[in-house]
Amino acid sequence: MPAALPFSALFFGDTVVNPGVSLAAIGMNGCNAYSNGNLLSLTLPATAGVSSVPLPIPNQLNLIGITMSTQALAFSNATTAGLIASNGNQFTVGN
Repeated sequence: MPAALPFSALFFGDTVVNPGVSLAAIGMNGCNAYSNGNLLSLTLPATAGVSSVPLPIPNQLNLIGITMSTQALAFSNATTAGLIASNGNQFTVGN
């Protein structure tokens, strides 16, 4: 379904939630939370239901090996809450 509003949100966390926690209780049937999202959140513009953002990572040796999780939310008519969630991602910086 296309996004109902022209923006989305991207969340970064330090914990991967696996298996994901169902969001059906808040009206997001079929969606799960895979990140705790406690480090950073960004609001992104969406064009034709698509958002993208570059992720510059500083060249700092102390960041090598840090593992983070990320997940996005967007407005949609697909759920009664009016939101849908992406799959979760995990990444490790460096090496």
